[in-house]
Amino acid sequence: MTNLYIPSSLTIDCLEEIIRHLVDHRSSLFSCLLVNRLWCKLAIGLLWSRPFEYHINVKRFSMIIQTYISCLPIAEKQMLRSKNKRILPEVTTKRKSIINTIDNKKKYIYSNNDQLLFNYSKYLRILDLSNFQNGVKQYLTTVNIESYQIISFTVQILINFLIRSTDTLHHLVINNPIMRLFFDITLLPNIEKINQKISSISKIDLFLQRKDAPEIYQGYIKLIAHLSKHSKNLNKISIINDFQDCQPEVLRHIFKLIEIQNYLEEITVWEFQNPSTFQWIYTALKSQSNSLKYLGIKRFRNFSIFLDFLKSCKSLKSLEILDFFVEDGYTPLYIPFNSTISEEIKLEKFSCCENYSKSSVFSLTMTIIIRMANKNLRELILGDSTDELIEEIQQNCPNIIKLSLTLYTTSFEKLLPLLSSSKLEFLYLESKFDSSALTPNFMQKFAISLPKSLLHLGMDLGIINEGLRLFFEEYGNCGVALYTIELYNYLLDDRVLEAITKYARKVGGLKKLKISEVNTNISEKALQEAKDVISSVVLL
Repeated sequence: MTNLYIPSSLTIDCLEEIIRHLVDHRSSLFSCLLVNRLWCKLAIGLLWSRPFEYHINVKRFSMIIQTYISCLPIAEKQMLRSKNKRILPEVTTKRKSIINTIDNKKKYIYSNNDQLLFNYSKYLRILDLSNFQNGVKQYLTTVNIESYQIISFTVQILINFLIRSTDTLHHLVINNPIMRLFFDITLLPNIEKINQKISSISKIDLFLQRKDAPEIYQGYIKLIAHLSKHSKNLNKISIINDFQDCQPEVLRHIFKLIEIQNYLEEITVWEFQNPSTFQWIYTALKSQSNSLKYLGIKRFRNFSIFLDFLKSCKSLKSLEILDFFVEDGYTPLYIPFNSTISEEIKLEKFSCCENYSKSSVFSLTMTIIIRMANKNLRELILGDSTDELIEEIQQNCPNIIKLSLTLYTTSFEKLLPLLSSSKLEFLYLESKFDSSALTPNFMQKFAISLPKSLLHLGMDLGIINEGLRLFFEEYGNCGVALYTIELYNYLLDDRVLEAITKYARKVGGLKKLKISEVNTNISEKALQEAKDVISSVVLL
């Protein structure tokens, strides 16, 4: 009889690391619950680490809140039941627990702790306060309770319990002041213990969704003010503002929250609309200039104040201007351009995808940042590239390995010398408007100009199929082995796909092909032939 080799069981550490990779696959985690008790325990921790992160249906929201209520200590359940018996409905006598009230009279309240397999509250890592409060409202609605006072009281009881019960809370999402926060953090019991937990939070997201009078969301303001005193160990802050301006009282607490941090590494912030707030923002940011590694700016308007801050940054590696925005009639305060910029920053990644200003203003701003980053810059994304910017990149950024540009097709001739002299590993190009300049002959020149180091090529250029076909035929003759090709918004046919397949077969190395499924005219036969040669063919 042949001896069977039975591998030893994985250690808990290995198994935990494997299951952690399923954190975004809830259906797989639910399957893990059924394997055995160990797998169940590990999966439960992930499933309950961020129960309010997603928008889910009313029934599931209600079940989550009901489960948390079941985890409450008996005394706090009694407090909820004293407000309204429907919050904790009576159950059969066998499942009742008896406690002594202050007047020593015995009373029955709902308790099913003995039936819970886990203390679900201790696994909480990410708390979205808006979704949590919506969950409480929806649960109470299912038991026919709509009183604002009872909703507020229930939220306060549960918030107090959740924060003090978990040792893993690290991310707080503070959203939706329109609906008001249903609790005042300064009135919560056990405030000292709650302050200890707050001090260990490492990430906060603040969403400011409309301009309201402060009295409309006093709980929101008090929470931000409290955090600005007790939450000093944040690594990441995100401030998103969906309206044009914000109450000064809120801004004052937000900027203080930034200033008190011991070691802030990442922040995303809006410049807001009121010019008087520009200096506030960058004064607060300057307090973190020694530690800040990532900065994202939304509605970028004022380069002169920003430049003064940028010069002070000692550790900034990544800068993302989410949109370069100058409204009609608004004149930004720009410093006179000096062609000899002596300041050098350690910036390695720079991105500015959206430009809503005059091209000359945009080009000047980008030029200054590119020159300051100089040889340190390794990744660059520009959503509006001009001939002048292409020349600046070629002259000042020899170490770029990842480049993404959106440009007019008339600028492609300027791009060829940059490409041929670069060390690029990743290249994505998108054309604006007319693509008539990208003739089949030009595409052959383009293929010859691509660097030998290139591994990933993405194109959204509006090229005719004949141009694409000739490009891949010429590229195959160059012997450059790409790992990934992405083609967007093309009416592809069999001849193009056959040229790509022939290229992959000739040079080897091509593992991924991503093409737009919309308006694609490719036969099953050609598609199958491509899949036989290329490991992964994905229709986007």
